[in-house]
Amino acid sequence: MITEILTILGSPIAGGLTALVGNYFTRKEERKLQQLKLDHEYRSEKLRSENARAELSLQGEIKDNELQGEAFVESQKHGTDSLWWVRPIISFYLLALSTYIAYQINAIVGGVDSLPIQNLIELYGQMISAIIYLTITAVTWYFGQRNSKGIQNVFGK
Repeated sequence: MITEILTILGSPIAGGLTALVGNYFTRKEERKLQQLKLDHEYRSEKLRSENARAELSLQGEIKDNELQGEAFVESQKHGTDSLWWVRPIISFYLLALSTYIAYQINAIVGGVDSLPIQNLIELYGQMISAIIYLTITAVTWYFGQRNSKGIQNVFGK
C-alpha cells in the first residue's frame, strides 16, 4: 500500500496536480499582494491629493493675508499722505482764535494796565507754563514725526 501511494505521488500526473495547486496558491497570494499594493498606492495618492488641496488652501489664505496687509499699508500711506496739511491748518486756526480772544479780552478789560499786580504775576506764571508745555509738545511731535519718516526711508517704504 505504501508502494502504491508512493507510485501515485511520484507519477507525472501527481506532479502536474501538485504544480497546479501550487500555482493556484501562488497566484492567489500574488493577487492579494497586488491588491495590497494597489490599496497602498490609492491611499497614498489620496493623502497626496488631500495634502496638495490643504497646501493650496493654506497658500490661498497666506496670499489673502498678504493682500490684506498690503491693502492696510496702502490705506495708511494714503491716510498720512492726504492728511499732512491738517496739522498746520488746525495750528493756524487755533493760533488765530487764541489771538482774537486775547485781543477781545484785552479790549474789554481795558488792557493789562487795569489788572492788579497779583493777577499779572499769576498770569505771567501761567503763560510761562503754557509756553514750556507747547514747546515740549511741538518738539516731541516734530521729532516723533521725523523718526517715523526716517524709518520709512531706511526700509524703503
